Amino acid sequence: FKYKFRKVEKVNTRLTGYAEFFITVKFLNVTLATVVETFQIYAGQSMCRRHFKRVFSCVPKAGALT
Repeated sequence: FKYKFRKVEKVNTRLTGYAEFFITVKFLNVTLATVVETFQIYAGQSMCRRHFKRVFSCVPKAGALT
């Protein structure tokens, strides 16, 4: 599938050994033309090595088809 970014819906952060980010993002499914899908992204950045950034997961939100 091809997706086009629509908007960031929500962002939460948590500071541990990482700066952790929990992000809810909406995308337009270009392949299906009209379906907007919501994904939950969990990402982080090392507090001691700023160049170390990682996306831990990116999954569709359950029941997100609208």
